[in-house]
Amino acid sequence: MNSENVNYFARLFQRIFSDAWLKISGGILLFILRYLFDSLNTSAMVAIFVLILMDTMTGLLAAYRTGTKIQSHKLFRFALKIAVYFVLISSGYVAEHAIPHITFIDETIIAALAITELFSILENVARAGFTVAATILAKLNKELP
Repeated sequence: MNSENVNYFARLFQRIFSDAWLKISGGILLFILRYLFDSLNTSAMVAIFVLILMDTMTGLLAAYRTGTKIQSHKLFRFALKIAVYFVLISSGYVAEHAIPHITFIDETIIAALAITELFSILENVARAGFTVAATILAKLNKELP
């Protein structure tokens, strides 16, 4: 990176953050996000996002391997799933504030979502023709009631 690029990025950030309304809006957004999400669960929420991404990628792989037509409206589910999952996590965190002495609701929701995504990834990989995932699913289905 040369000095021209550094100067360009410095001027760009200066222009972006010189607008007072942008700073105020950013501050309000950060405040709202801090209220709606537990900062201790940041890595777990990143993990949920990565699992959703992996689920989408393995779904695409399974569709490709089985010859199923990939449709754009089904890819819309990726964005919708992210929105719904993070609303669930946020509502669990807000509910913890409303119920005294309860501190496990958002963690339980995160765990349930992670397990759901893991099963979906295994199903997609099994559909793609990989026998290891199919074997794991068969054993889990046999063990779980």
